[in-house]
Amino acid sequence: MKRILALILAAALCALTGSALAEVFTPITVEGENYLSNLDVCIASINEMELGTNETFSFNAAVGARSEERGYCEALNGRGVEVVGGGVAQVATTIYLAIKNMDSMEVVEKRTYGSDFCEDYVPDAEDAVITDYSQPIDFRFTNHGEAVTISVWRDDSRIYCSVAEAEDAAPATASLEIGTGDGE
Repeated sequence: MKRILALILAAALCALTGSALAEVFTPITVEGENYLSNLDVCIASINEMELGTNETFSFNAAVGARSEERGYCEALNGRGVEVVGGGVAQVATTIYLAIKNMDSMEVVEKRTYGSDFCEDYVPDAEDAVITDYSQPIDFRFTNHGEAVTISVWRDDSRIYCSVAEAEDAAPATASLEIGTGDGE
């Protein structure tokens, strides 16, 4: 049922925006202000990020260290453990779901929670991306198509990701990692 609702919403959003190449959402199933705050800090570092031709997106480079100094709080992660930055993997998962069926995107690094996953924002634990800046466990993908803009936002019940054609973007000629955080 969740997949059907996601497809319906994606189709409606695509009809509204016109230039979207992919759009998905994941439901926010963890309660608590700290979780929502972590989502907001994470989303702010990624929203409206442009990814040129042959550029590689690195979640850890974009989001940076998950620390109290950077505004992150203790909240549940996908294993049900309280950690500083709990919740950011749901943002990574939402982005992954948006790009995973795009022919122009190549996932170059991804780990999942697997059998340790105890949340339910995705029905398949193999889609639940895990990231950890300190390990480092990253989620990275390369855009082999035209330049795109990655938009991420949330409301009270969902995290959304839209990948759309970038406006007035010049193609890149070399591969590099995109990020705005405390990159590696």
